[in-house]
Amino acid sequence: MTEKPLYRDPAVLGLIFLGGTLGTLLRYLVSTFAATSAKSTLAASFSDVWATFAVNLLGAFLLGLITGLLTDIIAAGNKRAYRLKMCFGTGFCGAFTTYGTFIMQGITISLFASFFGPLALGAAAAYALGSLIAGFLLAWLGLSLGGKLARRISIPRCSTKRNFAERNSAEQLAGTSSNAAPDSAADTAPAAAPEVSQ
Repeated sequence: MTEKPLYRDPAVLGLIFLGGTLGTLLRYLVSTFAATSAKSTLAASFSDVWATFAVNLLGAFLLGLITGLLTDIIAAGNKRAYRLKMCFGTGFCGAFTTYGTFIMQGITISLFASFFGPLALGAAAAYALGSLIAGFLLAWLGLSLGGKLARRISIPRCSTKRNFAERNSAEQLAGTSSNAAPDSAADTAPAAAPEVSQ
């Protein structure tokens, strides 16, 4: 399936914008909830870190789930699935997660080393590595789960467009061969020689 470039497809751009708006709004709500639910000053100062950690892990899982669920359906030529992936994968998950904030928070935590010593550096390393490793595992889990769910959906699926075309070609060749085959053995029997009168 050949799609228009994004800058030439207003419908896809609109869906990405819609998904991005929803993802940004939800991330703001998560950050606000984390800040207002903190019961101490220390907890409040790290609430944004935990909020970023949570949205990045959830976003990684959702993106894996969406990709696993829709990729093969898109390859089979389903335009609706392509638009859904643009809206919720590129738009929603792209805006819901944040890599820049994650990096800045890791650097900020490490700056506390002058006050807390190696403990701050260890916390920064644990935050960075924990986010990356957990994000990778959750993305893999979402991808695997999405693939399993996709196999249960009653939509014609094909792994690639090439396989889909090869399958159709094979079916057409099989149909042509069966139509060209003789109906009975009598059609292939040699004609009897004419009798010669004496």
